[in-house]
Amino acid sequence: VTKSLKQVLLQYLVAEIITRVTTFGSDKEAQAKAQEMGWVTSDLEYNFLDWDTEEKKLIPRQEGTLTQDQMLADARRLKDILKSPELILRFSAARNAQPDSVSETANFVLELSLQHQDAAEAMAIFRKWYASSALLLLSLRLKPARPERSPLIKEISEAVGW
Repeated sequence: VTKSLKQVLLQYLVAEIITRVTTFGSDKEAQAKAQEMGWVTSDLEYNFLDWDTEEKKLIPRQEGTLTQDQMLADARRLKDILKSPELILRFSAARNAQPDSVSETANFVLELSLQHQDAAEAMAIFRKWYASSALLLLSLRLKPARPERSPLIKEISEAVGW
């Protein structure tokens, strides 16, 4: 065994992003459908999407897009970065899978070591991908972790009444 399962799974996920984005680049029918849904511009640039609570759908942001070439370059670089086993601290399901589970989504947690030399670059790529429609080609959506307070801070804030 030369790689951990978390490393292999994450590298496979990035490889699949590369495959889907490349395939999408030559599929005119899929491009037309994605443009109709607001995922891409007429120049095949991926929009950043935000959830509209009133319309109950994802709508494109007014500023910023991600080109096909940028997406592929970032994914290829990320695939190389993820070859370092000490970078990935955790990549696992947020909840244990149950045989009778009927959920349409599966949440995963990715934790990177910020002590690694390539951690800043990996995080910059992930930050760039937040809310990107390119990941919807895999039915994937990235969300940054919500910061959690330590148990001591929680206890103090409850005692003070914050």
